[in-house]
Amino acid sequence: MLLSRNRLCLLVALIVISGILYNAIDRYFTTGLHFSFATGGERNLAHVLSPQHHINRAPTTIRHVWKITTGFRAPDGVRKKVYLINGQFPGPWIEARSGDDIEVDIYNWLTDEGVAIHWHGLWMRGANEMDGAVGLTQSPTGPSKSFTYKFHIAEAQSGSFWYHSHSELQRADGLYGGIVIHKPASSGVPSENEVHNYDQDVGLLIGDWYHRPSHEVQVYYEDFANAGNEPAPDSLLINGQGYFNCSLAVPARPLVCQKIMIPQLNLNINNTRLRLINTGAIVGFTISIAGYDMHLIEVDGGGEVSGGLGSSSIGVIYPGERVDIILGPNLHFDKSKMVMSIELDAENLRFRNFALTEIQHFPVTSLSDTGTRYGGPSMPTEALAPLDLARVAGPPRVTTGMPKTPSQTLVLYTKVEILGEFGNRPRGFINQSTWEAERLEKMPLLALDKTAWGNAFVPFVKTGEDRWVDIVLNNFDDRGHPFHLHGNDFFVLSVHEAGIGGYDEAYNPFDTARPPAGGPLNTMNPVRKDTIFIPAMGYAVLRFKADNEGLWFFHCHILWHQAVGMAMALHVGSD
Repeated sequence: MLLSRNRLCLLVALIVISGILYNAIDRYFTTGLHFSFATGGERNLAHVLSPQHHINRAPTTIRHVWKITTGFRAPDGVRKKVYLINGQFPGPWIEARSGDDIEVDIYNWLTDEGVAIHWHGLWMRGANEMDGAVGLTQSPTGPSKSFTYKFHIAEAQSGSFWYHSHSELQRADGLYGGIVIHKPASSGVPSENEVHNYDQDVGLLIGDWYHRPSHEVQVYYEDFANAGNEPAPDSLLINGQGYFNCSLAVPARPLVCQKIMIPQLNLNINNTRLRLINTGAIVGFTISIAGYDMHLIEVDGGGEVSGGLGSSSIGVIYPGERVDIILGPNLHFDKSKMVMSIELDAENLRFRNFALTEIQHFPVTSLSDTGTRYGGPSMPTEALAPLDLARVAGPPRVTTGMPKTPSQTLVLYTKVEILGEFGNRPRGFINQSTWEAERLEKMPLLALDKTAWGNAFVPFVKTGEDRWVDIVLNNFDDRGHPFHLHGNDFFVLSVHEAGIGGYDEAYNPFDTARPPAGGPLNTMNPVRKDTIFIPAMGYAVLRFKADNEGLWFFHCHILWHQAVGMAMALHVGSD
């Protein structure tokens, strides 16, 4: 018997409603804090480091042999093709000490892609050709080819770093890993763990994660119909592990997804040094851990910060940035309620992804029965304020050797534009110049005479005894950009976030009639970094010592922006 039209419509409506109710119930029991903590030790987020193997030995050569392949993994329950180093995702950690030499043999077993590795934050003195910037310092190592990276770690450099592909978009599909350079102990001088009172050293690679291949994400971003809005990621990974609610998958993009246990962070000792590295393609994050106070000790590669009380949370940590914190139990330490929360920054999430859980929670386990809080007397967590990384200061200037005025100043303006001459697709510009997409079919600039560099924007910076250079970077976009400078650290003299209508707040130090909208430059206690977030319609003033000759890339570390040309280079040399 045929159903009447009304009955058929009613039946369809009931099916739809039942599906909605089923999904709602499933979401309730698979999201938020409903993880019951009964996760066991099967998926531990902590990568425990081994400073004891490095801080008391003489300098040596650290050698690695890497075979780069691809394979399918499901780090958050969703199957995806990722890059592997010796079968690992993410790649293996590199641990060394100041003064070591590093040698890494790369064997490219990919069938149709080149590979180049950048050593993010390392100075690479005397080894510019090993910096890994495709099109600038090297060509990619082709399929079935090999290449050996060789470089020295300066005696003065230590801290938290990382490596990642600088060829095409491979970083977003997993070709990255962590680097830790331990500061060696010396006679009569306390070691770092004694100075900062910690017993365990843990590295966390934290970053956004896309379920689609990176080239599909980039095509979506560059589609003129999307008006330059970046696709939001789908998930979050910590040391290659995460969790995703399969019921939230978009029907138009079906996934191979299985429900998996939520990974946990195992902390076995009272006070722990956490090295947090944002490996993501687009999103910054803020971190907090219930039951613990967080004390910031360093930013990026060993950049010291001024002391202070603990914090309840730290952020925003943007792509490419690193922070080192001491984690100590507070008065609210309760094993049954410990949880690490990571909140993704919404600034670059213009296209909402309803499958993305923007605040993610991970259970924390500890063998500590009672905690000895880091630093002075214990205080309730409610009395501690969140720490805004944009306001962090460094030690007094007398310890940096930096002069009050620079020898040279570069004034830069950056923006993503959508122009007809580029097919109404987004292009990144610095001073009206857009970097060619990695110059994959060309020789790197380092191998060419300067007369053959074409339209590449590469300002000359003269090196010399005690020569310091200011970079004034004005951001004309309505969203921020984290910029990274290869081969150099810089001191952050000012970061200004403009208000509504802030286009007239750009800073030009040569226009003496207009003082900087962000106030006087901080030359007394600036913090030292190598990656800095430039706020929307704001600016940053950075000062670095021009003592490392070479061609050094300077670019937005949001991968989709770098891929559309938001990059330039500095030629640091004597002539």
